[in-house]
Amino acid sequence: AVTHGVEGARELRSAYVAAILAADLEHPAPWVAVERPPGPSLASLVNTHGPLPAGALHPLALAPAQGLADLHATHRTHASLSPEEVLLTERGAVLTDAGFAWAAAEVDGGPPNPEFTAPEGGAAPATDVHAWAAVLCWAAGLRAEDHGLDALPIQLRGLIGACLQEEPTLRPTALDLVRMLGGPTTPGPWPPEVAT
Repeated sequence: AVTHGVEGARELRSAYVAAILAADLEHPAPWVAVERPPGPSLASLVNTHGPLPAGALHPLALAPAQGLADLHATHRTHASLSPEEVLLTERGAVLTDAGFAWAAAEVDGGPPNPEFTAPEGGAAPATDVHAWAAVLCWAAGLRAEDHGLDALPIQLRGLIGACLQEEPTLRPTALDLVRMLGGPTTPGPWPPEVAT
């Protein structure tokens, strides 16, 4: 599964997904080198400075949605999206480790990030969309399972609520997310307090 994931990831070209730089899966100690743009993970930023302000949530929503749409267009899923897997850069956000944590979890057993896993589990585009919404809730200081979305900007509430539907077929696709967020386009700048 890891080999398949690495080979598939090499073909992907997306400004919103960290690229595979090199890999040797035949080596006695197999390894993969993944691009690591400068910037903190979403988890690190929020754990250090607290929830993101409302003005940062739209750029945060759009960049990962575009990354997921690019993955899904190549018949791949992220399958382990969490705040640790979102890097914040000067120009937006980048998804890392697409598919790798899931492949490792298949070997070890159990989902890689239970807090952000969809109710149905598994690795599918609809589970990525659920995880995307759960990550946005977490970044805003909410818990997705509580369904208390009032702290979110009003323009994101309905969209995130739709992504948290228990029935996967009722969730929008990643491409739907991109379109509903005004894309595909370059995400707007971070608010000054986040950029700093």
